[in-house]
Amino acid sequence: MIGVVGAGPAGSYMFYLLAKAGFKVALHEQHQVGERVVCGELVPKPCEIEDLIPDKAPLYEAFNLMSSLKVWLCEIKEMEVYLNERFWTSFGFQGYVMDKSLFLKNLVQMGVDEGGKLFERSRFQSLTKHPTLKAKFNDNVENLDFIIAADGYPSSVAKAANLESGYTLNDWALCVNQRMFNVNVNEQAVKIYFSAKVAPGGFAWIIPRGGKCANVGLGVRMKYVKEGFNVLTSLRKLQRELHELKNAKPLTPPQLKTIPVGGYVKNLLSSSIVLVGDAAGTVVPIDGAGIIPAMLSSKAALNSLIFKRGAYRSFLDRYLGSMIENGLAYRKLGEKLIYSKLGSKLVKALATSNLIEKILKAKDTWTLWLSKPFSAT
Repeated sequence: MIGVVGAGPAGSYMFYLLAKAGFKVALHEQHQVGERVVCGELVPKPCEIEDLIPDKAPLYEAFNLMSSLKVWLCEIKEMEVYLNERFWTSFGFQGYVMDKSLFLKNLVQMGVDEGGKLFERSRFQSLTKHPTLKAKFNDNVENLDFIIAADGYPSSVAKAANLESGYTLNDWALCVNQRMFNVNVNEQAVKIYFSAKVAPGGFAWIIPRGGKCANVGLGVRMKYVKEGFNVLTSLRKLQRELHELKNAKPLTPPQLKTIPVGGYVKNLLSSSIVLVGDAAGTVVPIDGAGIIPAMLSSKAALNSLIFKRGAYRSFLDRYLGSMIENGLAYRKLGEKLIYSKLGSKLVKALATSNLIEKILKAKDTWTLWLSKPFSAT
């Protein structure tokens, strides 16, 4: 029996893939599937990222699966970028905003239909490896052959298995997202706000969901959270000050989640455990994109560790390409510049719209030779 811990995009996709391939698999989710979604729900079209990826087949496989499940809420065609609360630039961006809760429910149900077992409100507690692999969920102990840790960052499974991430407080962020109604925005445009006052070490967002609804949120590096920065207070301040939100009303309470922004974690696997999705650090550090990378990491783990076709990291490099490494390099360069007064003035004066677009999309640019040295710090 293979145990999958966590029913986010990585875990749900792995559950489906394993069940479809005929493996005995059990998915353990500490909440109900799709119950707790803290996410902007933005998914780029393959055309936005395929040039970064050597092996494009898994990308299109994942995207076509999402499309077949009819979970798209609205189409996005533009991204607007603001620096220190003032408009900076805009550029074309092709993507969709999804109903992530519906997507996860449908994907998990597909796994159940293929013979997989689902355990909801089943919280991972501990594991032992000797003499055999056993994992405790709530008060039940399960005998397993392999564990897929898809339980986010920081991963409880990774901690129990002593798989160190190598992260510092600069390498992960605390995010808050709230769904709001009567938001005054162009429903084909995502708004991104870089500001040391609003979201130090991260950014804020308004991502339309259609019908005057939007995801409104921000992410702040844990370094600043530990120093006392309150993300909920900052979100409320943002909601008061942005004219787009002047008449907006909350549809949900604000919800919190931590995400990795430090690239791949140091230890991705052991002999009987593999980390996928956020647990593995597959969020793109410059823009926080995580849905497609999470699914691609599951496909990589399936081919590497289950079908034994090669090294896991090799498959990650094939399926995710340079988006993680480029994103990390740009993130580390950007934090040296845009969150300081002098640096932000310099960036605003020298960076062209085309360059900003390529950086935020983690593309290869001439600035990588400036940013790569920072990726080692």
